Amino acid sequence: MRLLLKNMICLFGVYIQSVFDFSSAQIAGLRVGDIITSIDGKKVQSMDEINAFKKTKNIGDKIEIEIYRDGEKIKTTLTLISKP
Repeated sequence: MRLLLKNMICLFGVYIQSVFDFSSAQIAGLRVGDIITSIDGKKVQSMDEINAFKKTKNIGDKIEIEIYRDGEKIKTTLTLISKP
């Protein structure tokens, strides 16, 4: 997905439409409206890419996520847990 933001930055990533309670995403601080731009340093542009990446990981693995929120790039670490 390509997004054009107010300050005319062209950004590629995956828009977060929902975050489930008690999920890895919520625990890591991800919010609705965030845009995931990379996972473990690799740029992502689709949920297919994210799902393929998740298949290579195990519960308990830590993943570095870079997001774009309110005009800022933010890095956070997400620990994979089983589905709530």
